[in-house]
Amino acid sequence: MTDPAESISTHIDVDDEHCFMEVSVDLPATPEAVWESVATGPGYRRWFVEAEIDGRVGGALITHHGDFGASHGTIVEWEPHRRYRYLEADWMGEEQPVPPWETEIVLTPVGEDGTVTRATLRSGISAEGATWKDAILGTQEGWEGAWLNLLQFHAHFGDRHAAQALVMRAGGPDDDIVTTLGLVGAVVGEERGVSNPAPSGAGGTEQPGGELLRGTVIATTDSLSDQDATSRSVMLRTTDAVYEFGTLLMGGERTLVVRGYLYPEASRGLSAAVWESQVAEVGSAARRRWETVVDDVVAPSPGIE
Repeated sequence: MTDPAESISTHIDVDDEHCFMEVSVDLPATPEAVWESVATGPGYRRWFVEAEIDGRVGGALITHHGDFGASHGTIVEWEPHRRYRYLEADWMGEEQPVPPWETEIVLTPVGEDGTVTRATLRSGISAEGATWKDAILGTQEGWEGAWLNLLQFHAHFGDRHAAQALVMRAGGPDDDIVTTLGLVGAVVGEERGVSNPAPSGAGGTEQPGGELLRGTVIATTDSLSDQDATSRSVMLRTTDAVYEFGTLLMGGERTLVVRGYLYPEASRGLSAAVWESQVAEVGSAARRRWETVVDDVVAPSPGIE
């Protein structure tokens, strides 16, 4: 089976003056459909994070990253259905003088029938490239994962609306959600179940066979055993969602993360206005479910080793 990540190409453009990460993917959708995904707040929810976008030159672009806070950008170029560019001035905090972080998204039709669109994201800085190279390169895995999510949406869920559920918990020195949920050794393309960490009858989250859900593995990362360990994660696609289960190492501390990109079958055919009235409820229900699961990983129920 083809690894969907192989559809994503990455290029690094760097010298002493500038440093940019460029990521591209071909999507089975028209430029108009992809624009809805990459240039609106509800569209961002499909593949990245919750966001607000004021689609015009001078408009604000705000992305929300859970416990990590929000990022604030200003749109400086805006060409509907084709491209836009925005700047983030205080990406290191208000007290740190840095060149602005620039991000541009460009959509290019592929072929003659207009049903495939290449989405290219270019993100980095155009000054002091050597100084901030490590910060820019550190975004590669995240942007590749985001573009993989975008591909999953348009390839499998393009006629549905999206909601999100994000759960983050501080973990102990030995906590690893990937291990506890039985996902170690997951291989891209295989069907894999997510094990219930709680004993039978606890938490109300168990499924027959002791699985919380089952899906197709679409991506894995594992650097917990490396000297500069950063993460271990597995992404699964089910019939109505894409889930990422991860353990992050930052400053010697572990954070356990579950993020669900939810595409309910019931959302098919709903108007945008009707869906927006339901999206918070859908996300909250999923978040409560996964909070129970993650809490069982951090503080296992009696009888769980």
